[in-house]
Amino acid sequence: MTNIRCKKHRFRPVVMNKSIFQRMPGIIFTGKRNDVENLVQLCDVGVLCSNPKTHREGIPNTVMEYMALGKPVVVTDGGGIRELVLDDQTGYIVPNLNPSVIADKIQMLLDNPKMTQKMGMTGRLRISEMFSIEYAIDNLWAIYQRLTVKKHG
Repeated sequence: MTNIRCKKHRFRPVVMNKSIFQRMPGIIFTGKRNDVENLVQLCDVGVLCSNPKTHREGIPNTVMEYMALGKPVVVTDGGGIRELVLDDQTGYIVPNLNPSVIADKIQMLLDNPKMTQKMGMTGRLRISEMFSIEYAIDNLWAIYQRLTVKKHG
């Protein structure tokens, strides 16, 4: 176990190998946090990598949250990702188990702030229009109306 200090805050990771930490000084294991939205606002890009051999994603909340906060995303393909992310518009959908492509797409976003901002805003708009509670209620109501018309019409 290693304690990590970051300015005023003290973080204690669940498991930490000092040699791994020394090779990745930009990574902070924060432990449990209640201010995740604030932390996401500090990020430029949201990333979610899943290994389909060991884990399957439905529609990942983390990706929705990044997009809702105006962050472009780099995600591996699988599950409900394609329902959320529009490749080359709200972020990038990359092949599974291909870390070099993931790194390239992250770097591309970091090197192009205007593109990053545009993708982030497109993602925010997509979430607010297609994944809001209002949209879900409107769609459910339309289904009920169609079923009622079929039954009584």
